Amino acid sequence: FCSVTGTQQVNAFQQYHPANATIVSSYQNTDGPGPNVGEGTGYLFYFGDGCHQTRWNQTVVENLVHYITSQQIAQNVEGYFGLEAIKAYVWELFQQARTSYRKDKPRLHEGGDCVETAGEASHRARTYTRQRQRDVHSNGRKLQKWSKWTEGVEMLLSRTLSPSDRKKWEKVGVTLRELGTQGQSSEESDAESIEHRLNVTVPFFQRCILGIVFHELDEVVQALQKQEANQSGKRFQPRPSLPCNRTEIRSH
Repeated sequence: FCSVTGTQQVNAFQQYHPANATIVSSYQNTDGPGPNVGEGTGYLFYFGDGCHQTRWNQTVVENLVHYITSQQIAQNVEGYFGLEAIKAYVWELFQQARTSYRKDKPRLHEGGDCVETAGEASHRARTYTRQRQRDVHSNGRKLQKWSKWTEGVEMLLSRTLSPSDRKKWEKVGVTLRELGTQGQSSEESDAESIEHRLNVTVPFFQRCILGIVFHELDEVVQALQKQEANQSGKRFQPRPSLPCNRTEIRSH
């Protein structure tokens, strides 16, 4: 996506030069020229109003989907990627790129009666950047929790367990895979901060039983790690993210 659009990353489209409304409208309403890969417009997006419904962008997305599938074959990338799945992901990337492009551009106020000033547009861009940084931080916390629990289950299943315990932890492993990183809570602070350690909380959809299960997983894994440290003669140092702090149950 970035290579064909000439950008470094999907959230760095501030200097991008999209298709203008005139050629998009011409292609939409008449038989005007459309996106052409050979002419350098095959992957040129339009970021104006109603961009998702334009014939122009729909053609560009189709071009991109065909390019991606051709690269998969040319570079021997294993696995199957359905065309609809690829198309959905391209549209998601398009939305991120459009947001990046428009974040520091003046827009109409919500009332639609006037255009933002340059200062207002700049303030909105800074707000967007801060929010995105918080979102990235949040996803990092979720990934850290999910990775720690997944490693814990794998460690337990590699040991000799009773049939009932093995079945229980196998089910916990399946649950973790179903939840994925987005199934974790992100309400706590950074693990790197000693004062505000990252605590394990109930997943965001507030299933109380899962909070109890993961709390037990933390305790069992910590005990196993301590036992291994004692046997090896090494001092056991629990990871900052091990404490479990269950939050109040809220409806979602």
